[in-house]
Amino acid sequence: PTEFYCALLNNQPMGFYAPRVLVGDARRHGVRVLPVHVNKSQQKCTIEEGAVRLGFWYVNELGQASIARILGAREHGCYLNLEDFCSRTRLPRRAIENLILAGGMDEWNQDCRKLIWKLGRTRYRADELPLPFGSDKVELEPMTYGERLIWEYGVTGLSTNGHVMELFREEMKEQGVLASHDLTRTLTGDRVKVAGMVVVRQAPPTAKGFVFLTLEDEWGLMNVIVRPDIFQAQRSIWANSLVLLARGRVEQAEGQVNVL
Repeated sequence: PTEFYCALLNNQPMGFYAPRVLVGDARRHGVRVLPVHVNKSQQKCTIEEGAVRLGFWYVNELGQASIARILGAREHGCYLNLEDFCSRTRLPRRAIENLILAGGMDEWNQDCRKLIWKLGRTRYRADELPLPFGSDKVELEPMTYGERLIWEYGVTGLSTNGHVMELFREEMKEQGVLASHDLTRTLTGDRVKVAGMVVVRQAPPTAKGFVFLTLEDEWGLMNVIVRPDIFQAQRSIWANSLVLLARGRVEQAEGQVNVL
């Protein structure tokens, strides 16, 4: 399975599911996906000690030239710290910031916020002038798990650490929203609420206006079928939202659970 997921992640875009969905599916099948690492990642994903190591090409603002520069400079030795990385690669600041937010420099045991602050102080390009700064001893609040998760999605389109729905799970429980694994215990006709990130939207011409959605939470996938009248009444929400909460009736057939 590790080789299978690595191959899928290296051949995107290729089909139905986005990389973030593949990473979640890999996690649920016991395959670890490791974040980008400035001293271990290659351009594309690789297999490392039984896990998939994310490749540099998943990081926004890292084009072919930037990746080649990282790999070329690394041939002369591993990067020792942020300053060493900056001086040897001389990448644009946005690219380095995205690498930090993607977890690419976690091995140096410094919080992302601290590293980004240090990046702002580091002068490593010939056209940059030293800027006056105060004391180095600045107390910065470490990024929370939720902040890291959101930033990771923002700069790579996925998360190797968790799922965004984890951040809302307690609130969802209080509202009676079921997780995907809870649907297996429901019966046809039960009224339920479900929520997740939108994975797939389909409106086949033969479906008479019905829209088929696949939602994903941290536990798996859920099928939601939206009636034509409901879709048209709230078209913007159903068509554009990245995360949806839906109320409906359970319909079970041939081992598949739908919320209608």
